Amino acid sequence: MKLLLFAAVLIVAPVVAQQPTHPLEPLSGTEIALTTKIARADSRFTPSTQFVLISLKEPPKAAVLAWRPAARIPREGFAILFDRPANVTTEVVVDLVGKQVSSWRRIAGAQPWRLEDDDSAAAAIVKTDSRWQAAVRRRGITDFTKVMVFAAPAEGYLPFERDGSRRVVVLTDLKEQPRGSLDGLLVFANLTTRTVTSVEDRGGGDLYRRQYPTGDSLRAIKDAGKPIKPLHLVQPEGPTFEVRAHEVQWQNWRFRFGMEPRSGLIQTSWEPSPSVSTTSPAPSRFTRH
Repeated sequence: MKLLLFAAVLIVAPVVAQQPTHPLEPLSGTEIALTTKIARADSRFTPSTQFVLISLKEPPKAAVLAWRPAARIPREGFAILFDRPANVTTEVVVDLVGKQVSSWRRIAGAQPWRLEDDDSAAAAIVKTDSRWQAAVRRRGITDFTKVMVFAAPAEGYLPFERDGSRRVVVLTDLKEQPRGSLDGLLVFANLTTRTVTSVEDRGGGDLYRRQYPTGDSLRAIKDAGKPIKPLHLVQPEGPTFEVRAHEVQWQNWRFRFGMEPRSGLIQTSWEPSPSVSTTSPAPSRFTRH
């Protein structure tokens, strides 16, 4: 509990943007913009290519441990690109110091995680499928503009295929009040071939229309139990830690933290303060999944 409270206070603590002071400092807004600029300038970047992810490419652990404050800080940006029309996924490494592309590697048969335009791509093929239309009509809906579809990666729903196609599972929701999901209706689509693989309709009518809560809390859900009591974090004498950019000094320890697109909150470089003498090895990275 103490660790969770400390993490909660840490996350809301202000972080002042500045020049990187450590090899593991997360990419700044300027560095992210530079990564995209250099990648876009490469002749292999096509007009239909989109950025899926941009983050710091961490240096090797040995280089981080050998680094000293007066030394040059190596900085590289890592990006995942996806060209939907060509169905190509690419990993790119950009040297932010030399301002050039260090690596451009096509990942054969790979698909990035959910993309913002997956919904519109799925809607274009699902809403024209006669099986989906019949299933929606059975639920009393004849105006298809009143429903929207949500596409998510089909991993876990379908057997893994090595042909590199972008397969999604598609759910159907109501746009207007009362908002709800059309339960029992599951669609599988291939966004690469622009085809509907199958439509599973396990029922129909109002029985399969699950209404969402109208509020933002447990109070909006009937018979959900007692609401959670308020939690107040109070430090009348001030915090016992100090935050400098992404470094935290706490008790006799210091570590670095950041947010990574795929891993979420990460903590790195745990080490005792210079005034503490120890020979015990310190953990180098924590990731919360």
